[in-house]
Amino acid sequence: MKSQSMHHPLVFGLRPFVSALIVASCCLAGASPLQTQTINLQSGWNAVYLEVAPTNSRPEFLFSGLPMASAWAFQEKVRSVDFIQDPAEPVWNLERWAFYIPTNKLESAANRLSGILGNQPYLINMSNAAIWRVTGVPSLKRITWQADAYNLVGFPVDPAAPPTFQTFFRNSSAHYNTSTLQMQPVYRMASSGEWTQVAPTTTMKPGEVCWVFCKGGSTYQGPLEVLTETGDQIEFGELLDLQNIRVFNRASTLASVKWENVGGGSVNPLVYYRFDPSVGPQWPALPSPYILPITGGSNATLRVAVNRMLFSGTNFDTVISIGNGAGVRYLVPLSASKSRQSALAAGATAEVQSQGFAGLWIGSASVTDVNVAHSGILVTNGFDSQGRALVVERVGFDPTPKPVRTPAELRLLVHVDTNGTARLLKQVIQMWQEPVYTNDVSGVLYQSVAGRHVLLTDDTLVPQYTGVASRDTELAGRRFSSIAFDFPGTSLAFTGSFAYNQSLLTTNILPKSWPTNPFRHKYHPDHQSDASYDVVRVIGLRLKPATPDSPPDYGYRLLQGTYEETVSGLHKTNIFAAGTFTLQRVSSTGILNR
Repeated sequence: MKSQSMHHPLVFGLRPFVSALIVASCCLAGASPLQTQTINLQSGWNAVYLEVAPTNSRPEFLFSGLPMASAWAFQEKVRSVDFIQDPAEPVWNLERWAFYIPTNKLESAANRLSGILGNQPYLINMSNAAIWRVTGVPSLKRITWQADAYNLVGFPVDPAAPPTFQTFFRNSSAHYNTSTLQMQPVYRMASSGEWTQVAPTTTMKPGEVCWVFCKGGSTYQGPLEVLTETGDQIEFGELLDLQNIRVFNRASTLASVKWENVGGGSVNPLVYYRFDPSVGPQWPALPSPYILPITGGSNATLRVAVNRMLFSGTNFDTVISIGNGAGVRYLVPLSASKSRQSALAAGATAEVQSQGFAGLWIGSASVTDVNVAHSGILVTNGFDSQGRALVVERVGFDPTPKPVRTPAELRLLVHVDTNGTARLLKQVIQMWQEPVYTNDVSGVLYQSVAGRHVLLTDDTLVPQYTGVASRDTELAGRRFSSIAFDFPGTSLAFTGSFAYNQSLLTTNILPKSWPTNPFRHKYHPDHQSDASYDVVRVIGLRLKPATPDSPPDYGYRLLQGTYEETVSGLHKTNIFAAGTFTLQRVSSTGILNR
């Protein structure tokens, strides 16, 4: 590098394009969570980096009211100009640039800047200094370095405590030589349009892009690096309840990494994993701020989960700030959602809770206690003239269930409809209802009814729908069944509310003529006649509410409680069983057979 400064070639190229440029508008749909980035623009040239994707990306909207002469950006289709071998080489050809000039004439339809995007560098020429505020959605964008070349990049600089270039790059061998204590060249744009090499002790600016030389390959992101399981954001969607956030401290000293919810709002549905030696795993609320100490050169994992029962709507959106307190700060969007029915279940009455639990729940009951049917003693009450006992009775019978050596597992299928009524199923088939398409008044085909999953207990309805699982190259339904329960019909309705601390009861009657009645026997004549017995099972479920030890998504995808059953007809005395049950929601479809 022969010179410490270069004049920006665009300054020479602007004169032919003094006429105005009207660009085609390009808007991003409004999204949440939002943050506002503030950039101090100096008079003259500015090299800026947007950390947010604007909600309205049209240049005429974003630059409205600013004393701006022009704005320039690399054309998206040209990726190789993100880096150069020498900032002085002639890569600033106008045909490689998209530009916006706020006038009323269209200078060139081929080189228009139609939209301002997030995580991109822009060159802005200002007539006077001004403050530019851009509202949009942030993202955890990673830097992709081109080896042995200059890269035009921006950095996650903390506006409250910006670091020096040397502090930021000293832990990267591709940018700092620890033997010579020399930093690879970095160029910053001056207001005159010159790219000037900075001293290592120069303070970085938030929202600024620079030409940075990368010697060899590199994946370096800064003294602090954050990795999520869902790319450039923390997205739980409707199904995920846990994510591992890995945080790397690339510096040589201890970092007190601060996690802080800066998205606003009083609701905090976030919890984190913590192990207490005295009580075991816990999921307490994740405080804001939360400090995570990480020793130099190491990393830590923060296991974050979302408790969907803590937010009342169908969506939760916020922005998380993750910083090291020494110049680096990331803004990461976090979002979670839940079904409409489930949204009703948070902090409501038993009736509304049961509606919020709508869907198909599958799990098992573990029978851990059974009473001893032969407990007590036999006594005879009276004899006939021949000395035969008239009545033999058992006294001292204890109905209390006692622990068994090996629990019995009974598969449970429970469906809760949109009205909150729970039903015990013996089988159910999941199928797919195809969407309905129609033409609008202009003849354009559109989807008038969205596709959806359906739950069928009536096998005769299966041909009306499409399968959801591939089986031998064919689509088939997904069948769930239980051999633990059988009864005439397709379901048994529970009485009571499917809600916390509420009891549900249903009666499962196996008629003496029913094929699965245990007294039925193909080869025993006594078991083929009317001398057989009906078997009656009274089944009870009681849901327990969430506790501090409950998993984070308890109440949304997971429910637990106590199981009770009374069986009559198998023995002269009733058989009482007790245990626990666990259910997981596998579908939020609140209707059956349609």
